[in-house]
Amino acid sequence: MAKRDEPLTFEAIAERLETIAERLEAGDTKLEEAVALFEEGVKLARDGEARLDAAERRIEQLLQGDTVAPLEVATPPAPAAPTEADRAPRAPDEDDVPF
Repeated sequence: MAKRDEPLTFEAIAERLETIAERLEAGDTKLEEAVALFEEGVKLARDGEARLDAAERRIEQLLQGDTVAPLEVATPPAPAAPTEADRAPRAPDEDDVPF
């Protein structure tokens, strides 16, 4: 298992996201816990996407015959703290998914 200051592997991110999704889909978490799990999931998904993007760029470079530096993944910036407007309820629009 990764230490707190070590980044998770892509596989560990995928496993944690699956666990989070299962807990949220079960519907038995309290609101505060569900929001915290959702927030963690968003952060993990962004990190996983950044890793995939970096791997894709590296593969493209290899296929083009370019010299490739070791794979390094940029850490995505921390999201800004939610504002009062972010927390305010909003009316659903036609693009909202019904689930």
